[in-house]
Amino acid sequence: LCLSQDGDQRIEGCTALLTGAASLTEAERAEALHNRGVARGQAGEPDSALADLDAALTLEPGMVKAYASRGVVRALRGEFDRAIADFDAALARDPVRVTVWVNRARAEMERGDPVTARANYDRALGLDPRAVDARAGRALLASRAGETAAAITDFTAALKLDPEHAAALVGRARGLLAQGRPQAALADLDRAIALKPNLAGALFARGRARHILGDYTAAVADYDRVLMIDPKFTIALSNRALALAMTGQFTDALASLDRTAALAPAHAEVQRIRAAVLARMAASGATTALVKP
Repeated sequence: LCLSQDGDQRIEGCTALLTGAASLTEAERAEALHNRGVARGQAGEPDSALADLDAALTLEPGMVKAYASRGVVRALRGEFDRAIADFDAALARDPVRVTVWVNRARAEMERGDPVTARANYDRALGLDPRAVDARAGRALLASRAGETAAAITDFTAALKLDPEHAAALVGRARGLLAQGRPQAALADLDRAIALKPNLAGALFARGRARHILGDYTAAVADYDRVLMIDPKFTIALSNRALALAMTGQFTDALASLDRTAALAPAHAEVQRIRAAVLARMAASGATTALVKP
């Protein structure tokens, strides 16, 4: 059970092994602690996970995978400097671990060093050109840098390796939207949402694509689903207001803008969008008496 794919069973099995088997060697105990630590991290118990991984490394200071796993947990906690130190410790002992280079790149990206992150992704791809997460990660970096064509190229390469990579589908769709290709983006987003129905970013992007294509009712439906997942997704609220206004639902549109302003008073677009909604109301002959002072 300490090797079970089921997280709860693994925690239970490793705990039983650690508490009931007095004859375990230090290496065996470290292995059990590592396995339980990984399972606890995946279960959203970072403090317990770190305690187990620390204990594993106390017993086996050269355990590469324990450094790698502890780095992942620390990155999830937002401790990117300490995570990178752990990834470096793992790579010093085993410099060809592709997943560690990928995780190191992600941590560098999150702490604001895209140059080093790209170098790490390149290193991972040099070791394994089929490393799909490295390809998708490098594409995301390009996207954030405004290198849309390069991002689409890498996302497409990732999808050739794994056609069901939802993050790559969403990433490529965003690039296609930036290129003014909403119909192609919609196809990618439909596939991503079929794979992960509650992926808020995919639903939001599909709402944008549908809005651009003039399918305002469907766009509102997507924004509504986003807001069920994350009620504080303010851009979805403001975009929802625009889509509602396009269908003549001005009361609901203004209510969405009021909610946006309440959640994010500094939202720069609220006044511009409100002006657009009011202009649409005036053009349609609808009364403006519904606008709150």
